[in-house]
Amino acid sequence: LMLLGEALSTDGHSVGGGSAAAPDGHSVGDGASAVPSSIGDNASPRSINQPNTNDETPPAKSNRPADVALKQQRMKSWQPVLDPKWVISCYLLIGLIFIPTGIVIRIKSENLIEQRMKSWQPVLDPKWVISCYLLIGLIFIPPVNDYHIIVPQKYYVNNYCFNPSPILDPIHLPIDPSIYFIGIVIRIKSENLIELKKVYDSHLKDSMPVDVTGCEIGDNPNKMWIDGGQTLNAEGNTCEIKMQVPFDKGDMQPPVLVHYEMMNFYQNYRKYITSYDQYQLLGKLAQDQGLNEQGVCQPLSKIGDVYINPCGLIANTLFNDIIKLVSIVGPDGEVIPNAPMVETGIAWESDLKYKYRQPDGFKSQQCESCNCDCSETDGEGKRKWSCNTPYIDEDGNCWRYYYPFDESTQYLYETYPMLINPIEGVTNEHFVVWMRAAALPHFRKLYGYIEQTIPAGSVLTFTVMANYAVERLQGSKALVVSNNYIFGGKNHWLGTLFIAVGSIAAILGVFFLCKDKFAPRRLGDKMYLKYKEE
Repeated sequence: LMLLGEALSTDGHSVGGGSAAAPDGHSVGDGASAVPSSIGDNASPRSINQPNTNDETPPAKSNRPADVALKQQRMKSWQPVLDPKWVISCYLLIGLIFIPTGIVIRIKSENLIEQRMKSWQPVLDPKWVISCYLLIGLIFIPPVNDYHIIVPQKYYVNNYCFNPSPILDPIHLPIDPSIYFIGIVIRIKSENLIELKKVYDSHLKDSMPVDVTGCEIGDNPNKMWIDGGQTLNAEGNTCEIKMQVPFDKGDMQPPVLVHYEMMNFYQNYRKYITSYDQYQLLGKLAQDQGLNEQGVCQPLSKIGDVYINPCGLIANTLFNDIIKLVSIVGPDGEVIPNAPMVETGIAWESDLKYKYRQPDGFKSQQCESCNCDCSETDGEGKRKWSCNTPYIDEDGNCWRYYYPFDESTQYLYETYPMLINPIEGVTNEHFVVWMRAAALPHFRKLYGYIEQTIPAGSVLTFTVMANYAVERLQGSKALVVSNNYIFGGKNHWLGTLFIAVGSIAAILGVFFLCKDKFAPRRLGDKMYLKYKEE
């Protein structure tokens, strides 16, 4: 068909050399058109598949990028002409920057202290391994009976000198196990600690017995505070707890620690432990915070239109039982003087210094007398102090104070007036101790300490204003008085752990010793080992 189209495109030329009769009466020969009559001389050639229309043919598709600067890579660039001025200026600028910088870096580098020491890397052959295991076993567990070693008497005089005496009878020389044996020492030290504990309110499922009656408040928080007319000195609003130091364990050496113990209280619950605002504890006011910052304390950020400062679950579930040491009566029946319970110095110093501050704008002033007035105003008629009456501390001093936005904010001293005073606020150490959440549901927190030796047989008398309800959480509260040592309080598991590790090490050491003695493994010569030299 394409050949036919090319033949039809010629003007009046015949297909062949002779003439022949066509079916429609036309001749096909010299001078005769080879096309049918319907196709004239002026007809344009078309292919069979091309439509028979007079429209123009559409342009062919192409993969050529558009004719724009970005696609044709005609973007303008900056190419400076490196004439002498440009070159000189650049070199001078680089020298001006790099020379002082290099001098500073060199000085800083010279001030650094670098020390190179040869390291010791033993080859762990059987002798080393066996020796290490046996040594660990020797240190962690006691290898002697009753902490005595047998020494011939002829070599022992006055604990120090050695006398070549002809007496051959051996004697038992007592030794101090704290010098040599870790595990048994920890166990003995822990067992020798004195710990006095009284449970004064319990609602556990396993029904832990209560050691003291009269301190239960059920599901009524702040019961004794309310029943006592909201004062700390009202009669009948406290319960009494007595503890006696045992006679067989000696005196309690200072510091004697006073803890409160909680059971079945999950401070490690994720929603609880993250419910606090660190910026608010550092003094930022709730009125200056956005909604996102206040959201970390939900649902305890506001009560109606009143802001809570500090907000959150931890701060607003503070343990607020009031514990007071009334007296310490010695075994002779005489009251030990000058033995108060100190309630300062119980929090971490770093917490008090870096994590807790009074709200921005807070101020306080000690009055010369308790007749000072809190209604004093400034030149603009605004009150200079937010207090209604001056605060009187334990020493009888009176204080005036100012909290910003006091009308629309409930501060910590207003939430816990029985425990927190307005001068300390969030820097109160009982609050700081509580804010350091416990990892386990059974925990103790330090309430105070006694800086006086308590003789054996003494009786300690405490009063407790019970305000913290534990019925709903099915928990318990207890008062614990104890002393401690270098590894903390009474805990026999730590010493047991050392003894267990030492026993395992000793067994392995004996096993490897027998293996090396009866079925040794041939080793290479260590003389061929080469260490990398500098």
